[in-house]
Order: sequence, then C-alpha cells, then structure tokens
Amino acid sequence: MKHVHAVAAVAFAATLLSLAGSAPQASAAAAACALSPTNGTITRTLGPRSYLLHVPADLKGAAVPLLVSLHGAGSTGSQDEYFTRWSQFADAHSFIVAYPNATSDPENPTAPYLHTGVWNPYTVGSPDVPFLRQVVRDIQSRYCVDASRVYVDGWSNGAVMSERVACDAAGVFAAADSYGGGDPTVWANSGLPAGSYSGEPCKPSRPISASMITGQEDFTYGGLAEDASLWRGIDRCSQPPSGESDSYGSSSTYSCSGGTHVVARVVNNTSHNWPTGAQGDDQRQRIWNFFAANPLPPERNVLVPATGSARGRTGSRRTWYVRAAARHPGSGSRRAPLRSLAAAQRVSRPGDKIVILPSALRVPPLGGGIVLKPHQTLVGAGPSVLRHGLRALPRIENTDRSRGSGDAVELSGGDTVENLVIGPAYRGGIYGSNVASETIARNDLSATNSSCTTGFVVQPFTLPSLVPGAGVPFSSGLPNGWAAIMVDESRGHARLRIARNFVHDAGCADGIDIRTSGTARVTAVARRNVLTRLHEGASQQSVLAIGMQTVGHAVLNARLSRNTETYIGNATLGDEGFADSEGLFANSAGPSRLTEHVEHNTFAHGLGHLSANCFEVVSSSGGPTMNVSLAHSTCDHVVGDVLEAVNLSKNATMNFTAEHVRAADSEFVAGPAFHQVEPGDDGDCLFELAAGAASTTTVKVTHSVLTGCVTDGLEVASSVDDGTGPVNRLSFDVRDSSITGNRLSNLRVANSSPVTELDGRIEHTDLAGGPGTPIILEDIDRTGGTHARLDFGGGPLGSAGANCIDAANVPYIEDVRDSASARGDWWGQSTGPPPGGIVATGGSVDSGQPLSGPPAGVC
Repeated sequence: MKHVHAVAAVAFAATLLSLAGSAPQASAAAAACALSPTNGTITRTLGPRSYLLHVPADLKGAAVPLLVSLHGAGSTGSQDEYFTRWSQFADAHSFIVAYPNATSDPENPTAPYLHTGVWNPYTVGSPDVPFLRQVVRDIQSRYCVDASRVYVDGWSNGAVMSERVACDAAGVFAAADSYGGGDPTVWANSGLPAGSYSGEPCKPSRPISASMITGQEDFTYGGLAEDASLWRGIDRCSQPPSGESDSYGSSSTYSCSGGTHVVARVVNNTSHNWPTGAQGDDQRQRIWNFFAANPLPPERNVLVPATGSARGRTGSRRTWYVRAAARHPGSGSRRAPLRSLAAAQRVSRPGDKIVILPSALRVPPLGGGIVLKPHQTLVGAGPSVLRHGLRALPRIENTDRSRGSGDAVELSGGDTVENLVIGPAYRGGIYGSNVASETIARNDLSATNSSCTTGFVVQPFTLPSLVPGAGVPFSSGLPNGWAAIMVDESRGHARLRIARNFVHDAGCADGIDIRTSGTARVTAVARRNVLTRLHEGASQQSVLAIGMQTVGHAVLNARLSRNTETYIGNATLGDEGFADSEGLFANSAGPSRLTEHVEHNTFAHGLGHLSANCFEVVSSSGGPTMNVSLAHSTCDHVVGDVLEAVNLSKNATMNFTAEHVRAADSEFVAGPAFHQVEPGDDGDCLFELAAGAASTTTVKVTHSVLTGCVTDGLEVASSVDDGTGPVNRLSFDVRDSSITGNRLSNLRVANSSPVTELDGRIEHTDLAGGPGTPIILEDIDRTGGTHARLDFGGGPLGSAGANCIDAANVPYIEDVRDSASARGDWWGQSTGPPPGGIVATGGSVDSGQPLSGPPAGVC
C-alpha cells in the first residue's frame, strides 16, 4: 500500500470557488420546526437505540446545518462529544450536532464482530445506516434543519461508518469526513483487527464529497492511500490534486465530478487520538470548512429559480431576484421577485446569486439585513449606484439588532457584495468573521453604526512624555465605532478585496477596518475607495477612515492603492475639532507581523485634535514587526502630526518608508507649546518615535516634501519612560527631498532616553527656509548611553551632502551635546555658515568643504 503524503489545506477558499451547488430545504419548511436550544446536550431515544442532541442558543438563519458525529469502537456518543468538542464549536458556528450511540445488542445477527459500542460498516444491509437516517429524520421533524447541509463525521470505527453512510445514504448526507478510519469495503484496511472479511461495495446514488484524515503516527496511516483511491474512483476525479502544507499537517484536494471533492490529509506528530489544543481547533475548523464548501446539490426546486438559471442540475448556481415592496411574495424570478431579504436568505443556497432590483427612492429599502451563505454573490442590478441623479436604486438596510447582529450584510466566506446602497445600519454595513475570501466592490455605504457599538480598538499602550517615568498608560486602548466595512480574522488564510466603495456620512463609525488576531494569515487589497465625513461618536475615542491591525501571531499583508479620505473627524468650522481622527491607521501588538504598502493615496482635512493624522503607524506592545510604505501620495491640512511612525513596544521592529509623498499644512495652533510636554502630537509633518526598550525603528524619506507644519518638518525622538533599557536602533535616511517652511524646525533630533545606535543620514535635500531653525539636535539623555552618528555630508554613513541649510535668521543649526557631520553642503554662501550659523552646546558640527553654490535641483 502506498503512503499518501497529502499536500493541500482543507481551507477551501481558493480551491473550491467553483462550488455553487444548492438544494431545497425539506423539513426546514415543516410547519412545526423550530430552533429552540436544548440548554446543553439531551438524550433522545428511537426504540431500543438512542442519540445525544445539542442545539445551541441564538442560532442564526431560517434553517441551520446538522452534523452527525460518530464515536469510535467501545465508546459512546457522550465520550465523542467530550473528545471532539463539536458542541462548543457548534455554539460558535450556529449548527446542530448529534452524537448517536452504536449498538450493544449481542443478538444482532448481521455483525461480523460485536462488543459494546461498535458500528457495523461492513455487512450488507448494515442496520446502522437506517438508524442514522432515522436520527436525521427525527431531528428534522422538530428543528429547522437545512436539508442541503446535513453532514456526517466519525473517529476510528465511527470514521469507517461515516464512509459507509456516504456510500449508502448520499441522498441524505451532503458530505462525509473520517478521522483515523479506512476503506468501508475492506475490513483489513479499517484499522480494526485484520481478517479476511470483505464488506459491502460502495455504490453511492451520486458523487459525494469525502474527506479522510489520519495521524502521521496512526496505525491507519498505511491505509490512507487505498481509502483515498476508492473515493477518487467513485467521484471520478480526473484532475491532479492541489496541495499545500501547513504547520499542523499536509493535504491533497481533488476536484471531481458533479462539483465534489476528495481530500486526503496527514496530521503531523499525531497517533490515533483526537487532537487537542490548537491542533484540535485547527482540525475542527478544517472539517467545517470542508463541509461548508460541499452542500448537497439540488434535486428539485421549492421556488422557481430566476430566468436563465440552471434548473435542478447538480453543481448548478441559481439566481434569485429581490425587490423592495414587490406586490406579491414572488417565486424569485426577475418577473416575480421575492420581496424581502429574509426570503432570499431562506431559499438561497451556497454559491447562489442574489440580485437586488432597483426601487424608487420613495420606497423604503429592503430591511432586516441578510446573512450570506458561502460563495454567494449579492449584487445590485442596474447602473452603478455611484452615479448621481438615479431615481431608483438597489437599497438595503438593517436597523434591527436582532437580525445579523444589526449588520446589513453578514459574510460567510467566498462571497461577493457589489453595487448596493447600504444603510442605515444598527451596527455594520458589511461584516465578516473568519472568511476565506471576500470581494466587496462598488457599494455606497452611509449612516452605519447608529448604535455606536465599539469595533476596532487600538491596542493598550503607554503614551510617553518628556518627563522621565511619567508615561501615561492607556490600559484599555482606544475604542472606535464599528466600521461600515469590517472583517475579523483569527485563524486560517484569507484573501480580501475591497474596491471602489463610497463610505460616507456616519456619526459613530470607522470606514474600512481589517482586524487580524490569533494565527490568521490575511492578504488584503483596498483600491479606489472614497471615504468622507466620518465622525467620532461621543462614547468612542478615535475614528479611522481605513484601519489595519494585527495582534497575537497574526500576519497581515495589505496593499492600498488610490484611496481618498477627506473630512475625517468632528470639526464643523475649520479643521480643528475634538476627534482623534485618522485617514490611514496601522496598529500591531504581540509577536504579529503587519506589512502594508500604500500608493497614490489622497488625504485632506483631518478634522480632529492634536492626534489627528493622515497616516499613523503605531506598535502598542508585545514586540510586533511592522513594515509600512507610503508612495506617490498627498496629505494636506491635518491638525496633529501629518505622518507618524510611532514604535511604543519593547522588542518591536518598525520600518516606515515615504517615497514621492507630500505631507503639508498641520494646524495645531498650540503645537509649539505642547511640544515641550510630549514628543509628537504637536503638528509635525513627519514624526518618528522610538519608545520601547530593545526596539528598532527606521524611517526612509525619498523624493518627498514636508512643508508648512506648525512645529517640525521631521522630528526624530526617543523616549523610554519605564527605564527598562535603551532603544536598540533609531535611524532616519532622507534623500532627494524638500523639508522647508516649518515653524520651529525643518529637522529635529531629540533623544530623551538612551539609544544604542542613533543613525541619521541626509543628502540632496533642501532644509532651508521657514520661520524656524533649519536643524535642531538635542541629546537630552543624561545617562551617556546614546551613540549617535549624524551624517548630513562627508560623515560615517556615506552621505554625499549637497543639502541646502540656510534661513532668514541665524542659527542654522542648534546642537546640544550631539556631534554631526555637515560637509559639502550649501549654507546660502560659498564660505560656509555665517557667524552664529551654528550654535553648539556640548556638541560639534563639522561644516567643512562648503559648496560654492546651490546644488542643482535641490534648492
């Protein structure tokens, strides 16, 4: 027997996008069905046999999935519930779970072997198959079960039985998963005592998706290859598998006939026990992802599908039309549309398309919101909703907190939401949690989060001051209002695309937020979104146009392109208000990693107080790594610092690059005075701060303009308030740029706590002009622990000089206890700085070999 080293994750977001099959609800439509919780797990009897049943509280949707979980040999349903922890998972993922008990009847004449609690997957006409059908019928007769999403999984002997169920009851069960099982047609490969007995052949009534998982050290490992081969033959899998390895194991996924899939997975360093801890969490999520991607295909339609849809064909995708205030309930066709989102949610299946037809503006929007199923498309018909002057629009809202948590659209994974007018909403406009992939495009969202529910929270941090030991702790972080578009990811891989949305006019809501935590791996693209007139609620402390966050061990790679943020904050007259408003915001905590590349961004009018920013990058705690770039972008009219790279965490690494950026016109009128209290938040064009011991912070500026700010053009500072040690490295590198016309200084370097390596390099840059001093160097660290290399020309860092350093009044450089090289620069005259041009107190500046004229293209 071959060993299968499988190589594809069972998180099917990318592999299974083609899945679109759906099926009608059967007993979900029964008159007496309900979703009342069992308040724990109860036992139900069916004649001489029994099963355990767990129905969670607060189930969502008109009908929910059902999972039938089968225990191993010599075990019970109660033990299976304890080890697999499916009940806790069901509570979090809104489905019903049953744990049938295998027979212990010694008089059963059809079993080839018998002892307490053993399933019989091998004999012709096994009595366990009709029993499991009866379990499903019993639950369907009492609860609203989605007949297209009834699944079976098993462990050990129960795993073999789950495959037998797939063979004999494919019309009832949508898909099957087995862990530590084997081929149900050959006893010797089952992992049970070997023998010569051959079981009943496997001849399902249709192709059915099957997943097989085994531990690398499990005795069933050797049978995985033959087991997978059985199902590849049954499902006619003709394509080579897609494969991928992850930290817990490796998988192979085969795409097969009828839209089915066969998965073979090997779990690392695991024997025959059900995995525990994080590995158990991963296994449950993978199995559930597999099930969610493989519903029962349709055999008949309860309602008439839309014109042009495939009718009753396995793997087909159906289209449902909905219109606000339709005259009759309708069948879901374009001519007879449904008239509520609830109806569309009830009848649609994973992979279906739901089309919202435009309605006149005098007609109320479709209310109550909608919870999408996996791989659905929700789209507004007609011309782009972003056009002006339209008299009819596809509009939806949700002001009811009891439906979908108050969100207008709740995502499930693999969904697309496009060309809709969304709002008002009690909470979010579009929200998803642990989704594999999403596309959100060309929507108009407004008046979201009327409840002022907290969403994005800036992770707890300590705000440094210039007074040793006097940092201000924000132990609860800073809360923000729930975003109009928000996605939370805590596990698995996800790809998000958010493009061309218009987000505007909200009284207590962020615009677009992506929050990652746990072990999530997320790639996000946000392009050509316009966000304007977003306000901070009275119960919140910040408002973000676009926010990105990583905590725990999460990894987020984000690319933002051609977005626009204007009038973010709360001022009604001028640009100065009370909001902590941000155009772009990146925040990390824990050993997470955030990489964010922004290009062609436009920001104007941050209507906030001293901490209003065009773009703030901040590490909070826990030693994260942040790599952020801003390119070909403009930031104008901000009250506080226009750009901030603020590294507050111990052991953190932050790299920030600005290329072809204009950061201009800060307006904090009290900035110069406030500068004496706190480093930053005082109206700098670009503020770089290292405030965490053993941290590394670098800023690179090329081909950029920093001008018109009320305090400094570029301020570089260190301030570790708790005395836990020096900053490891703080550096800045400026080339081919213009930092001019700023009120206090164009460049300020101020280290109030020790820095092991303080490196600064500037060349081919205009530092001249403005009412202030071009360069201020302040070594305020009294410990002597700072080792600085400041090279503005001819120094140890290889600067070519050619900077312009002059002003209307002297001094040109103020130096307190620092040493710097400024050779080969232009001082406004060929003889170098004039008398009083450099004022050094305890430091020195080498201004040798001055240029004889202004460097070409610099000043």
